Amino acid sequence: MYKTFGWNVVFNLFYIPGAFLGALAADYFGPRVTLTVGVFLQAIVGYIMAGLFEHLSKHIAAFVVVYGIFATLGEFGPGDNIGLLASKTVATPIRGQYYGIAAAIGKIGAFVGTWVFPVIERNAGGTDTVSGMQAPFWVASSLAIFSGILALFFLPPVDQDAMQREDVAFLQYLADNGFDISQIGDGSLGKSMKGEVEQYEVVTDEKKNDSDES
Repeated sequence: MYKTFGWNVVFNLFYIPGAFLGALAADYFGPRVTLTVGVFLQAIVGYIMAGLFEHLSKHIAAFVVVYGIFATLGEFGPGDNIGLLASKTVATPIRGQYYGIAAAIGKIGAFVGTWVFPVIERNAGGTDTVSGMQAPFWVASSLAIFSGILALFFLPPVDQDAMQREDVAFLQYLADNGFDISQIGDGSLGKSMKGEVEQYEVVTDEKKNDSDES
């Protein structure tokens, strides 16, 4: 029992460097790129684990290290950045609802996975066979590739001004559709955001005039 506990401790330690490195990478390269790189690398390690599972299962230290790297990359990419993207790609007034929906979908996915993966293992031969234990890694790695493609081509780039741009775009949308944005919150939010919209329009007009003159 103490050996099992010890190896579990070693494995869980791999989460820490992934979280730290992912935070640093997201600051330099942006969360979209970091997420994409993380899941692609995680998929590669997952495929390696699936292909070499029969050998890794006979060497617990090697298995823990490779599986730990798999977990590290999970924290580096999606672990650090899915929440960040969910909170920075929407305007302030609806951020809570938006993030709540994103979190709920994630929980549903986790719940479904607890039921689906045992079925995958059984259909692949059961947990007593090598093929049965390989199957979850094949599937998980393929899903990682799929999510990486979605992130790369469909997620917007997020920088330090992303939330401000979303606020401006949202307020502009409301204003264009006849909503009184001065009543948002206690009124101060709407007024300040209206000022941002006006400032944004001035900057946009100046850039347009400069391009017309050139």
